[in-house]
Amino acid sequence: NDKNDDGCHATMEAGSKGAIVDSISLIPGKRILIKDELSLWENEFWINDRGYNPDAVDEDGTDNNESGDAVGNMPFVYGNRRGIPYKLERVSCISTRNPYGGGEELSSHQLLLDRTIIKQELAWTLGEDFREQTEYEEKLR
Repeated sequence: NDKNDDGCHATMEAGSKGAIVDSISLIPGKRILIKDELSLWENEFWINDRGYNPDAVDEDGTDNNESGDAVGNMPFVYGNRRGIPYKLERVSCISTRNPYGGGEELSSHQLLLDRTIIKQELAWTLGEDFREQTEYEEKLR
């Protein structure tokens, strides 16, 4: 990111403790306290998401979280324990163009989409049209 650009920054919290939601996939039937921090610049998106189990606190106020990474006494469920965000980089840009070449106004469903790769070394992440199967298998090792 450009350190001179403040970008857009947001947090997902319901008060200072975070947002508690019902888990439908991680721990079905349980609740998860979510604390998210998002930062968006023109070519980068940073996600620092953490989840905690608010229902796993022992009655004596302690938890079984040996790493000590918890909110209050809540054990850590997911995310980066060190608070380091995932740093996603823009791989391509999408633009529209008039297929007829004229300057007349067209509705969005009449325009064609063009993709411009801006980070060639990550183009393989865009799908089968942008990589060979052998390259994909090598990247996953």
